[in-house]
Amino acid sequence: MAPLCACGCGEQIQLKPRHRCPTKGVPRYIQGHHPNPLRRFYSIVRAQGLLLTRDICRKLRISETQYHRLEAAGVFPQPRRWGCLPRPGMRVFAPANVARLRAALRKMLHGGGR
Repeated sequence: MAPLCACGCGEQIQLKPRHRCPTKGVPRYIQGHHPNPLRRFYSIVRAQGLLLTRDICRKLRISETQYHRLEAAGVFPQPRRWGCLPRPGMRVFAPANVARLRAALRKMLHGGGR
């Protein structure tokens, strides 16, 4: 009987000829079922009621590339960041920031920012 995936999904790992090799062995997870620390971080941020760049862009109906360009141009203020050095932290936003960003975007589009 094949072992079960270590993620807890209940699926069995399909044994392949290469798994008989002593240097390879049987994998613990089905491909793609391994724990993802980045996904865990996203869920922690969202559990605290904060938004990520993707969420903000969906609410503003702009692309992430457009958001980064507007931030670099100074139209949007620098957001709060979470993370550890040496890697720069991820942008996190409070839900109240959506209205301020929308107002800055509207001001730029309708006559103030160019």
